[in-house]
Amino acid sequence: MGELSVINQRHPGTQQRAVATANGMSPTDQITVLLTNTILPAWCVHYPGSAGRIDSNLPNMARVYTEFLTGRGLTVGDIRAGHLMALEQDREFAPRPAEFLDLCREAAAKRKRGERKPQISLSAVRMIAESSLYLAGEAVSEEAISAATESLLGDYRARGVDVVGSAL
Repeated sequence: MGELSVINQRHPGTQQRAVATANGMSPTDQITVLLTNTILPAWCVHYPGSAGRIDSNLPNMARVYTEFLTGRGLTVGDIRAGHLMALEQDREFAPRPAEFLDLCREAAAKRKRGERKPQISLSAVRMIAESSLYLAGEAVSEEAISAATESLLGDYRARGVDVVGSAL
């Protein structure tokens, strides 16, 4: 797996985590570290149906996913974007390596096309609405904030802005 500067460190659980130095790491090593330290532990939380399998076999799971992802022209950013796409799916179990590869390829294709839709969070829209009411000197009640937020949401959506997040 290349020369990965690794310090195996006992985690409070039963698994070992790889901690690597950033200098001189091959792309394969970078992907392995990303999977071991970030993606697979997040999947343990997000996909409870797969948590036991991932947690008890973390190094081998990272190796299998790394084998699927290396040599495909994917960047670490593509893999992170694929991870975020996987978390958006409503499913009980973590994606299989081939499914995750497809998500990463989709993310890479979007990056290469320059496909970036502007986004704003729902809480930011609510803050903008509330501050505009304060600046206008209007009464700032929950109903007024909700009405102003709905108006702003309509404006943003009409301009093609993707509103993300959930209500507070």
